[in-house]
Amino acid sequence: MKKKKNVYYGVYGPLFKGVVHSGQAFKEQVSGKKGMYGKRFKTEQEALEWVENFISPAEKHQLRQSGDACVYAICGPDFTGIVHSKEEFVEKVFGKKGMRGKKCVNEQQAQKWMDSFTQRGKKKKKVKQIVDIRETVLFVEPTPKELKQQVILYIDGGYKNNRGTYGVVAYSAKSIEPIYRDFGYVYDERFNALKNTGAELMACLRGLEWAFANNMDQVCIIYDFEGIVSHCAKTQSNETLTLYQQMMGDFKKHLHIHFLHVRHANKTLHAEAHRLTQLVL
Repeated sequence: MKKKKNVYYGVYGPLFKGVVHSGQAFKEQVSGKKGMYGKRFKTEQEALEWVENFISPAEKHQLRQSGDACVYAICGPDFTGIVHSKEEFVEKVFGKKGMRGKKCVNEQQAQKWMDSFTQRGKKKKKVKQIVDIRETVLFVEPTPKELKQQVILYIDGGYKNNRGTYGVVAYSAKSIEPIYRDFGYVYDERFNALKNTGAELMACLRGLEWAFANNMDQVCIIYDFEGIVSHCAKTQSNETLTLYQQMMGDFKKHLHIHFLHVRHANKTLHAEAHRLTQLVL
């Protein structure tokens, strides 16, 4: 099977100026909307430059500071530095032992992350283990036998009408269709009392419950709330957060758990998890 090529769409008009990363997102921004124009490109940089031809210097600066323009910071034994395309980032990081990377909005943020990562590496071993979990960006390349035991979970939580809600969408390592969806209320009052925080944490726990029950080995959790990781990594004064930390510790005894942070609803698939949080009655 041929590997699917990455495509990028430059979009310009009164409603949106920037780059989107899927045909569906392109249609949503352009189709049937007056004054909206777009064009397909092979690289994100080409799409960005096309959009900049239509906008003022001030708008150009704002666009390059936004999440639609980006650079990639990389640290590891094979390469440390900044690259400007997703293709080069994937080539240098994915499947390479000890390589870590992060998508950043500009070179200043990328340099700050690399400096921070270098400093964290100098701290004692226990802290470094926490950092390795936070910065893992993808599974190692699986063998065919391992493929069915890996799952990617997109999770999200919300809070409305005095009740937490959660959504979970699961994909196998190389599937294009979800293999599991779940959504519902946070009925555990201990977590519900934490409002949105409790809902986000419950989404993570429900996803891991499903992964454990279905004999998964490796789980990558795509999340937008930093507390998913930070509440695992430090001593908690809150009883419910302590419970979450203990439960995550129990899951880690049976599952290899990786984490990847995205900005709220930044990815199409993560947006699906967010949509599920709105479906509860």
